[in-house]
Amino acid sequence: VIMGLESLAEPARVNIVTDSVYIRTGIADWLPKWRNQGWRAGSDRRLRPLANVDLWRRLDTQLGRHEVSVRWVPSHSGHIENEYCDWLARQATRRLAGLRRSMCVA
Repeated sequence: VIMGLESLAEPARVNIVTDSVYIRTGIADWLPKWRNQGWRAGSDRRLRPLANVDLWRRLDTQLGRHEVSVRWVPSHSGHIENEYCDWLARQATRRLAGLRRSMCVA
C-alpha cells in the first residue's frame, strides 16, 4: 500500500481494495489514534511503542497526500483484482525461492 501510494507523482483519488483486516483497520481506525497518542499503541494508561512505526508514519504521510478510501474483501472469494494480486504474490514468492536455491548450490 505504501509503495503504491508513493509511486503516484501527483495527489490522486485512490480506492484501496484489500483482503487484509490489519491494513483496513489500521488505516480506518488505529492510525488516527496512534498519531494522537504520539505513535504509541494501547490504552492511555498502558501505552507502548508502536510496532513498525516507520511504516505507519510513511503510510500516514501518503494518506495525507491522497484522497483514499479503503474497502475490505474476503480473500479467495472471487474478487478479480484480489485474485490477480494473490497470483502475482505467489509468482514472486516462487521466483524468490528459486533464486535462493540457486544461490545455495555449491
